[in-house]
Amino acid sequence: MPDDLAASAIYIILELLIAVFSVLGNVLVCWAVCLNSNLQTITNFF
Repeated sequence: MPDDLAASAIYIILELLIAVFSVLGNVLVCWAVCLNSNLQTITNFF
């Protein structure tokens, strides 16, 4: 039982880290597009 709890905790922590880094990466991309006018093209909106 304790092994299952530890494995579940590690799995949940890894999933949360992936989610946090994914959101952070997307925010950085949006920020880069807002700051750099060369990235604000029609092609980059699709």
